[in-house]
Amino acid sequence: MKVTVHKFFNKGHIEHEAIKLVSSNSHVYCVDEYIQKRLELVGIPASILHSFQRAYYSDEPSWEKVYQLSDELGKTVEYNDDLKYSCINFLTFEHNIVEYVLAVKFARLCQEMKERGCETLTLILTEPFNTWLRDINTSSIKTIRYGGRPLYRTIRSWVGRCLPSSSKKSVKHDILFVVTSSLYTRPALSIGDECVRQDLSPYYATDDRSVVPMLKNVKYSLRHPLPMKMILDMGKVLSLPGRLKRHIELYYDDWYEPDGFSERYLCQNTLLRDLPQLCYSAVNNIIFLERLIKEQSPELICVMPQDRFIQQIAWKLAKKYNIPTLACSAALETNPRSYMGHLHADKIAVMGDRMRDMYANTNKLM
Repeated sequence: MKVTVHKFFNKGHIEHEAIKLVSSNSHVYCVDEYIQKRLELVGIPASILHSFQRAYYSDEPSWEKVYQLSDELGKTVEYNDDLKYSCINFLTFEHNIVEYVLAVKFARLCQEMKERGCETLTLILTEPFNTWLRDINTSSIKTIRYGGRPLYRTIRSWVGRCLPSSSKKSVKHDILFVVTSSLYTRPALSIGDECVRQDLSPYYATDDRSVVPMLKNVKYSLRHPLPMKMILDMGKVLSLPGRLKRHIELYYDDWYEPDGFSERYLCQNTLLRDLPQLCYSAVNNIIFLERLIKEQSPELICVMPQDRFIQQIAWKLAKKYNIPTLACSAALETNPRSYMGHLHADKIAVMGDRMRDMYANTNKLM
């Protein structure tokens, strides 16, 4: 079976491009009803990729599979410090995990169509799926992009913008909040206010510059794009992706499948393309948070949310320095089984009785 993935970053002329590219015997899938109708107007029958759009609660098997593969891979470097930075094992599929969940869904779609005797499969992807599913180019799968992301936006998203931290007075803080997104920053600030009333001193760390205006009245630090220690360790940082690449290829060697449609193979394919970004983010987060831990000497680290990459790094560093961790929920999670299996904190505080019961019942099943 041959699979072609067409990624459109401009929706203006999808049907005109598709009519030139899609063969008459190909099974065509797109991501929404709007695109489906446009394709059908030019004589291209298409189905909707409902599996790509499932909510977390109805797509638990895909998440479980990614967590399983992530755990298996992470264990392979647990005792190899050459594949870590500052003794922190960051090799995981949980960095940009939605990409791997989508890779699993894509693998299952390919396997299903192959079993049905499909010879040619065409996927037409628009935002956000055109960025969530990484480009795949193998003997069986080809990815074609139309109107790719402007270079300046790619550079800005990679490096970010350097903004100053708040006052650098050498005052120790009892609690270090590691927060991302406005959804979690507001409750973190409310919890911090209560901490102050209890004579505790909170400090905030973030990798999200969009929440900085919300932190103007508190002590905080924003992760900088290129800390001095990363520059000083540049040789080690630049060699990390190469060492990890060799390790991953060796680990997956026994699992290689010539058709390239397996969940394991496609997740590996995605990971290999993610390695430079994974290493950059991991090292930057480790340097940033380790410096704050040494400066602030917190008695507790609170991660909000608990599943983003910087929060995962914070949890690993907390274990390294024997600091307890707490995750505070700020929303109704819809996949508590996966969250409990990969809770990046010692304890979690949830929103009300309903979420408490969901987590408690889930924990009994594990």
